[in-house]
Amino acid sequence: MYSSHEPGVPVLVLLPFLVAGRNGASLLICLLAVLAGDQAFRLTRHLKLDPRLSAVVLICCLSALPYLMMSGSIFPEIPAAFLLPLAINMLFFESKTPKNGLHRCMVGCAALSLLPWLHVKFAIISVFVFLSFLGVRRPGPGKLALIAFPALLSAAGLLYFQTALFGDPLYLVRIKSGAFNGPLPGMPGLLFDREAGMMVFAPVLMVGWLSLCVRWRRPVLLN
Repeated sequence: MYSSHEPGVPVLVLLPFLVAGRNGASLLICLLAVLAGDQAFRLTRHLKLDPRLSAVVLICCLSALPYLMMSGSIFPEIPAAFLLPLAINMLFFESKTPKNGLHRCMVGCAALSLLPWLHVKFAIISVFVFLSFLGVRRPGPGKLALIAFPALLSAAGLLYFQTALFGDPLYLVRIKSGAFNGPLPGMPGLLFDREAGMMVFAPVLMVGWLSLCVRWRRPVLLN
């Protein structure tokens, strides 16, 4: 009788769906997929990586099967792929205009705050990125209060939504975590499952793991 899905994606595609049906909703997801690639490329430029190498790596990643399959499907992964690099770009890298610093932090925190509304699993990523921001940037108390407001408002709203609809403030967390038998069998399955494993769908990720090992030996420090 009740959907066990988060409300973020339905709200996101509501207007395009009313205008053009399923095609309109898919077109919006495709647009977000393009914007997600743009934000990922901006992130590589902020990290001062070689632009030609960054372009090749991004083309490989964006051409991989999971990304191409998701880029027209009504699922939360593509909107999340846009919001996450947007938040990182806004939070960890200063703009050329100092006056925009607080504005960028507010936008970044708002992007992180929207992630759990797409799927509760993204809450872990949001908290990790926010705590990393606090450790790297160390904002003052006043600035911290302003940028933490969207996160607190989002958390309160999501808890209220679950309470009002399901009678349980943690309903979505409980019902989705109940599908896992445990982390030990789950993580290898996530990587190597023959139907849905990441390495099966996108072998290019094997190259990504190797490049990560190389970059680990030569870390890029944030400005």
